[in-house]
Amino acid sequence: MHREYPDHPRIIVTENGRGMEHRTGAAHATGHDGGGFYDGVHDLTRIAYLTRSIQDLRDIIAGGIDVGGYYIWSSIDNIQWMNGFRERFGLVHVNADSLERERKDSFFWFSKVVESNGACVPSSEEAGNNVAAPSDGDAAGIVIHGVPNARGIGGLMTVDGHHRLRNGLFLRSAGLNFMTPEGRNDLQRLGVRTIVDLRDSWEVTRWPYEVDGIEVLRIPLLAGSNPSDGSTSDFIFSVAAARLSGANGEQTSRMGHEILKATYRNIVDNSGSSIAYILTLLAEGNGPMLIHCTAGKDRTGIVAAVLEAILGVDDESIVSSYAQSAGNLGEAFRKAISSGMLDIPNDTTSDGGVGALAGILASPASLMREMLGRIRSKHCTVAQYCLDNGMTKEHLEQLRSMFLEPID
Repeated sequence: MHREYPDHPRIIVTENGRGMEHRTGAAHATGHDGGGFYDGVHDLTRIAYLTRSIQDLRDIIAGGIDVGGYYIWSSIDNIQWMNGFRERFGLVHVNADSLERERKDSFFWFSKVVESNGACVPSSEEAGNNVAAPSDGDAAGIVIHGVPNARGIGGLMTVDGHHRLRNGLFLRSAGLNFMTPEGRNDLQRLGVRTIVDLRDSWEVTRWPYEVDGIEVLRIPLLAGSNPSDGSTSDFIFSVAAARLSGANGEQTSRMGHEILKATYRNIVDNSGSSIAYILTLLAEGNGPMLIHCTAGKDRTGIVAAVLEAILGVDDESIVSSYAQSAGNLGEAFRKAISSGMLDIPNDTTSDGGVGALAGILASPASLMREMLGRIRSKHCTVAQYCLDNGMTKEHLEQLRSMFLEPID
């Protein structure tokens, strides 16, 4: 408008916001809505969206365009003509049953934005050209009730600097076993159509996630591992065995690191066809995919890293995204893993390294670098690794078309 009509009057943005689907249900004892209340009040998705909008607005004003006002839609959750109360837009949550009101996280955040006249939100230049603000909480972690470390790859930048990865297409998690009934609603809200379970059959004690409209596939990645015959290469069981044998924390940590390295190599060398098959399903699928493996960040991390590499994300961004995931695991998950690992201490080694439990929860970034290097040493590129294991060039192009979002 400014280019076509340079003499325009002052512009006022009267409505800008982010609707979030919010399923109402029977009120809890607290008086709040059922399953969707957490998402409704702790609305990081909305904050991330509005942050990017206000960043853009600051850039526009700095460029000389006369903008005189900005209003968020809306101050309070209101009934929508098409969706009723199912989708919420407000800074204040309204319980559709009791009409009780609760200020959301975005309310307190926007109060600070208003007080500072937007100064507390960095401009795009201040935020850094290579740092993508999270949208839909994808790159920064997403909310699936009861599921720790649920995250996506959306927002990661490609090495050419001209694209970022779209949100919501590919998700991964640890601990889907802990998912609450509300988590099933979250999966449907996120549009997940396929869950791929990377665990072996001996790791699965129960099948916790039967969700209408979601296909569950089991594609194990640890070739030939079975604790019953002593051949397992899985880090968790091996560390537990070391603990039983009387090894101290430092010995256990060192042993665990070596076993974990062998696990990475096992997956890369022996499960390439399974990784290629998973990515082929993603390319041919009709909706977002979630891959899952309890505690085994080695498995979900490797699949995600292969996908990110063929999409053009640089290695350090892959490693950084991989390493950050440890912070999203949650205390309940840590306690469950700790108790399951015969009370392995989360200590530090004499050389400052992490203890055994920390090693389980946060696999060393050096192993991810080594894994990518191992693939390239044998196949030249990660894309060629996928082609050598059964993917087609058409599938690779489909994935790039799906994920790569141009940056204006």
